[in-house]
Amino acid sequence: MEKIRGIHHISAMVGDLENVLQFYREILNLRLVKQTVNFDDRTGYHLYFGSQSAPLSSLMTFFPQQNKTGIKGTGQVGKIAFKIPTNQLDYWKNRLKSFGIKYKEGKWSQFKALYISDYDQLELALVASAEVSNIADIQGFHGLSIYSSHPRASKEFLETKMGFIAVKEDENYHYLAISGDKQEELLIEKELLEAGAWGAGTVHHVAWSLTDEKEERDWRKYLIKNGRDVTILRDRKYFKSIYFREPGQVIFEMATQVPGLTVDETKESLGKSLQLPQKYESRRKEIENRLPRLN
Repeated sequence: MEKIRGIHHISAMVGDLENVLQFYREILNLRLVKQTVNFDDRTGYHLYFGSQSAPLSSLMTFFPQQNKTGIKGTGQVGKIAFKIPTNQLDYWKNRLKSFGIKYKEGKWSQFKALYISDYDQLELALVASAEVSNIADIQGFHGLSIYSSHPRASKEFLETKMGFIAVKEDENYHYLAISGDKQEELLIEKELLEAGAWGAGTVHHVAWSLTDEKEERDWRKYLIKNGRDVTILRDRKYFKSIYFREPGQVIFEMATQVPGLTVDETKESLGKSLQLPQKYESRRKEIENRLPRLN
């Protein structure tokens, strides 16, 4: 099997639209690179953010306007870790303070990190693991943690079936290196929580990056052969996707790198106007009238 290329995107459910824009665009200085709708529910936005240095990869996406608060628990992604330059921790401390965002200093694996929460209480970390740089911007994902219902079964599956590399474990986590060249990490929380419930403040899924549709079809056959219940291929316009749950019940997606975000916008104009899948174009005016305007 071809190895996955790392994290393609992470998708979270959040509440107030303006809070999402302020926190991720203004405070974390991520770039809004796509405004579209939930392809399975056209009544709500699906917003994509990328780093300023690599806006076409390492995407953080959101389904805002959720009308109930979620419950964090097993079967969900836990913490989301962003990568910052090793020499820019003080910059980020000062920046967070200037916006009134509380942080806790700690470590993610062997790296220094700042732990924060967004306005919906999504758990985030700024991990000082990128190369020294005069530019303080987030460089992409460092990794994530998951709340598994069966931590050891999740570890075994990720290691033996998905090509992740077991690095170490301690009393709190199993530490795995994610395949690919980005040096990303996945931590499996050992603490067993109650089952989670979807809503604002929870992460719906993590998507792993594959090159193209052929690789995805090969992975689908392989996963089914290894006991996973896998969806059919779904066309998300910017990538093709399949979905399944790993043994700990966390939702995994496999997403292709092609055709990419520039299939309907130039790189320079990314995120500046509402983009729709073809199936919704005939209802564009209705959709635009229903959605709140982005500031």
